[in-house]
Amino acid sequence: MTVTESDIVELDRIAVHEAVRMVGLAEESDWERDTPCAGWSLRRLVAHMTAQHLGFAAAARGAGHEAAHWREPEDMRDPAGAHRVAATAVLAAFAEPGAAEREFALPELGGSVPGGRAVSFHFVDYVVHAW
Repeated sequence: MTVTESDIVELDRIAVHEAVRMVGLAEESDWERDTPCAGWSLRRLVAHMTAQHLGFAAAARGAGHEAAHWREPEDMRDPAGAHRVAATAVLAAFAEPGAAEREFALPELGGSVPGGRAVSFHFVDYVVHAW
């Protein structure tokens, strides 16, 4: 079975929606709880996830090299809301015609990668985070 770039964009969309659903289930008392990642509270993990969505959205649109797009939001008083807005942004960017064929600047990896591969990185990240 061959997975196409449009398949990976669709699989990513499903994973992101599941992550948004899971984050939306958190109650106020949950945000400072530890996650399976040592030293990371749920609020901190969701801030990281939010930053990754925004960074990948910027990368899909040719601005991924700008560090500001990859920073965790300072205001995380509404983690689920911030995450939902960022998820909407990345899904819109990935759905743009030709997005998977573009080069994505991914500074954490030290350069650029083909868009389809970048979306697959995002997909794996969100399967893990939603889990």
